[in-house]
Amino acid sequence: HHEEVYCRKTIDLFAFIKIKLRYGLLKWFYLFCLKCWDNINKLRLSKFICQSIIKVWSTFLKVAGVGKAHI
Repeated sequence: HHEEVYCRKTIDLFAFIKIKLRYGLLKWFYLFCLKCWDNINKLRLSKFICQSIIKVWSTFLKVAGVGKAHI
């Protein structure tokens, strides 16, 4: 009887560790995905900003150039 209780406790402990591990892995994976997603968004955003600046600058240069050419 005593061993049976001990066995049950050990099984419970294993189950607990398994749940903890699974939760820990999921949490880690989730955080990892978030970090990746954040980096991807930052990269995409900086790329977008760069493209916008280039577009605006080239448009401005064209307009300025055309303006100067007319004067």
